Amino acid sequence: MNVKKRLEQEAKATHQKILEKSDKVFLASLPEQVSKPKRRSVFSYRKAWLTGAACTLTAALVIVCAVLFIPFKKQVIYSEKDFHTSASEIAVLNVDLKDFELVIGEGLIVTDIKKTIDGPSGDLLFYVMALRTSDSRIQTSLTVVCNKNYKYADQLTQSYQRAELSDYTLLYNIKPSINPTFHCYNIKAYAKIEGANDTIYLTDYQEVSLDENGSFLEFIQNLIHVKE
Repeated sequence: MNVKKRLEQEAKATHQKILEKSDKVFLASLPEQVSKPKRRSVFSYRKAWLTGAACTLTAALVIVCAVLFIPFKKQVIYSEKDFHTSASEIAVLNVDLKDFELVIGEGLIVTDIKKTIDGPSGDLLFYVMALRTSDSRIQTSLTVVCNKNYKYADQLTQSYQRAELSDYTLLYNIKPSINPTFHCYNIKAYAKIEGANDTIYLTDYQEVSLDENGSFLEFIQNLIHVKE
């Protein structure tokens, strides 16, 4: 019994030594698995920097070329000392108008019409005309600006009113006052009708009326039409 136990113990000891030796050999035979971090080459960074710089420079050159070669719209400034004014006719005015047409109906009289151009350039600037009704109940002056580059001194106040007429929008100031002598209203008004190319100003509208509102809106709608 004792011999058997001793043999078993020696066998176990021998087996353990074999296992231990085998583990050490196995572990020693394993390749080194620790990976070292890769160093990014200086060349890669330099190449990326040069590429970015080249792209930026190219974009800058494109922008500069565009600025130099795209023509800028020159601002036109007209001087009053260069204005040339001459007499004209309603038919000529209507030809020069692009957005509107002035219709001189029955009972309406054009008393004066003048055309103004810029002398150096020959550009058409505006027309000024005066008209009245045959009974002189209404009289007014119109400034018809046919040039978008001409800056007219607009006198429309901030308290203006707005009226949507059949074909256009009218902005206006109106001031009726009572005439105690004749028991009627004296109406004064200023109006502006703006189109894409033309702008018409009623600069001195005066009307004598028994009604506080007069026929101001009706008068304008009959006079100013939109071209078809």
